[in-house]
Amino acid sequence: MKDNLPIIEADHEAARRLEAGHPWVHDSAVKRVSGAPGPGALVRVMAGGRRLGEGMFSPSSRIRVRMVSGPAGRPVEDEDSLLAELEARTRAAVALRERLNLSVGLQQSPRDVPGGAARIAFGESDGLPGLVADLYSRTLVVQFLSAGMDLRREAVVEMLSRVLSPEAVVERSDTGNREREGLKSVRGILQGSLPEDGRVPFIAEGLVLQADPLGGQKTGFYLDQRDNWVALRPLARGRRVLDACCYTGAFGLSLLKGGAESLVAIDSSSRALGLAGEAARRNGLEGNARFIEGDAGAVMAEMAIKGEKFGFVVLDPPALAKTRAHRVLASRAVRALNDAALAVVEPGGLLFTCSCTPWINGNDLVESVAASAARSGRRVSVLEVRGQSRDHPAHPLMPETRYLAGLLVHVV
Repeated sequence: MKDNLPIIEADHEAARRLEAGHPWVHDSAVKRVSGAPGPGALVRVMAGGRRLGEGMFSPSSRIRVRMVSGPAGRPVEDEDSLLAELEARTRAAVALRERLNLSVGLQQSPRDVPGGAARIAFGESDGLPGLVADLYSRTLVVQFLSAGMDLRREAVVEMLSRVLSPEAVVERSDTGNREREGLKSVRGILQGSLPEDGRVPFIAEGLVLQADPLGGQKTGFYLDQRDNWVALRPLARGRRVLDACCYTGAFGLSLLKGGAESLVAIDSSSRALGLAGEAARRNGLEGNARFIEGDAGAVMAEMAIKGEKFGFVVLDPPALAKTRAHRVLASRAVRALNDAALAVVEPGGLLFTCSCTPWINGNDLVESVAASAARSGRRVSVLEVRGQSRDHPAHPLMPETRYLAGLLVHVV
């Protein structure tokens, strides 16, 4: 084993966590730094003379080292071996998505026909710390969320292009994670070009949809509810559907395609609703879909006053708690939204209420719905707790990667 890497001496608790398989070393666990590693540098983590693995260093972040190998793994000795390991993991991640029948192969349709879509890299869950990549047909959207990935951005883009052969690569490294890593926000086209309107058509679960890589939220679309679009279709069949906080409308339109009687969708973004309306037209669903711009809670409250009811309500608000510190305020906001949603569910109807932050999990949602039901005098039962789509895998030791919880509730 080469000994020319900077050494991070970690404490006993960090050693215990790394030996159990956790991929992070926090700043509070660092006892000593030998050498002068810069942002993103490859370092070796030691404790009591034992090698615990190698990782990428971030001097500005509370996550001081993001590991790329562990105590039992083969040592990552230098940049060449690091990049080779990242490529092997990327290929494994892509192979998993293909095994899940997510159609990420780029040669499966003619050039003028939209291809499939999938999240093909999900950070630590895929052994690619700080890298997120979504593929929409032949356009790849990447996020470099750690100092280590940012330092190697050109090499990583070259590697992704070699693995996937996209026609365009867009960067959306403009999240709060970048600030916590001491990095600037970056958004732009790295390779190729986008259509004139900036929108990328793709196909998912029988729907022709569009991502908005430069102008939309996150990477331009949300694929994390995809499994739920399909799994819940039979339960909405023949029902009036309300999709609150619908963004570009995919969830509600999927239920409509699956046999729902009609759809009303609410979002505060006129840009997102424009895409939702266009998706309805592209899929021949516009005759049964109505889109409302406004605050979802306020609109549902007005509907309740008018006595409007729905047989299936989807409530999928944005992340209301970005960190654990925001949990209390976010819980109040979630409870208020659940109050409003329950008020428009018809007797015997279903509510699918969601949280897309790890700080409000499935158990928290159960408590929230129970409290809302008690206040309203409704009787509810929990039928199922669901999570994010399979192309967003969760690391077993990182609750941060199990961020989406959906609660299917029967309302009497």
